[in-house]
Amino acid sequence: MHRQDNLLFHQAKVTGVDFANKKVMATGVDPIPYDYLVIGLGAIVNFYGTKGAQENAFPLYTLRDAVRLKDHIFKTLEAVDKDPALIDDGALTFCIVGGGPTGVETAGAMAELLHAVAEIDYPNLPIKERAQILLFEHSPHLLGPFKPKLQDYAKKSLKN
Repeated sequence: MHRQDNLLFHQAKVTGVDFANKKVMATGVDPIPYDYLVIGLGAIVNFYGTKGAQENAFPLYTLRDAVRLKDHIFKTLEAVDKDPALIDDGALTFCIVGGGPTGVETAGAMAELLHAVAEIDYPNLPIKERAQILLFEHSPHLLGPFKPKLQDYAKKSLKN
């Protein structure tokens, strides 16, 4: 973002927002005016009491989570490349829980990783024949809050 001359970056604790005057108050800086304000509230992991999930799942809420997941995926691909018998144990099956924006994007990114990267980097792996990406969603539709047209598009795109 260095070449973005209309960008100002501060790392500070937000103490308040004056919506009427379009200003953000933060510790250590003068009130910051804005035209548009995007608030990212963050999230915490909730496994909803699912036994074994905390020990075996890879949440994706932080950069650290993303790096841990990436490392796991590539270590798994390396292991399968050395020992193809791991495929029968499900080593090329990737399960993603949650059909909201993050889950749908993760499933798409996983498909891209497998087909655009892993097929080239690991030519001996049967990616096309044996790799699976399973997306689990408890509600009847992916991207629940979105319009049906976008829900259908996401479902069709992921199937392809």
